[in-house]
Amino acid sequence: MALDIYVMPLWRFKAGDFRSPIEVATGIRPKIATPDGIEPGPAPVGWLGRWRARRQVAAIRRAVEAVHRARIRWEDEGGVVYAEQSRGIEPLRAFAKWLDCEAQFPEFNRPPDNDYYQHPVMLLELHQVSCPHLVWHDCFNGYYLPCEFEELVHVEPHTIFGHWPATRPVGSSVRLLRELDLVQKRLQVPSTYDYPREDPLLAVKAAYLQMREAAELSCRHRLPIIFWG
Repeated sequence: MALDIYVMPLWRFKAGDFRSPIEVATGIRPKIATPDGIEPGPAPVGWLGRWRARRQVAAIRRAVEAVHRARIRWEDEGGVVYAEQSRGIEPLRAFAKWLDCEAQFPEFNRPPDNDYYQHPVMLLELHQVSCPHLVWHDCFNGYYLPCEFEELVHVEPHTIFGHWPATRPVGSSVRLLRELDLVQKRLQVPSTYDYPREDPLLAVKAAYLQMREAAELSCRHRLPIIFWG
């Protein structure tokens, strides 16, 4: 199923007050496949829907504050500043984790069938990593807030297809941007990168560039990054 990435006010996302990348491209309001099942695409919402959306955002904020015992605030107003379909974030997460596994895997190679969920480094259990907000955040139905905090927080408990318990991770896009700087020291993606097919790290670099753009926009506009799909 497709994964969308947004940088926008979280309450507007919760209220459905936005257009998905598919709708922008086709003019057709899509149905969305999520872990909760098939949902209708965004639709106009009234004052009650907006009120409920703001309450949901406030609950997320309180959850992050409770874990870190600090005040968490961000600008949750304005328009959609980024709305794109994901190019695939998993290769970047695998590469970031590899930075801590280089002794065991001297080279970062493509996994069988290009399935980065099954990359050998992703199957390792590490208790500490250099890029926790990138590696431990599954970048799938979760959020990054443009605030400084140390640990990922898990919010909004739900069940996947009505059976498997799950939560949505919340990371810091401020920390994420610093972690992307660390990845870039090894990855060395040039500003003129043109996505050559023969590059063995093409998937990693494409994911890096997309995540970098989202993180920079999040920090600049003080708006959350939202993953949904």
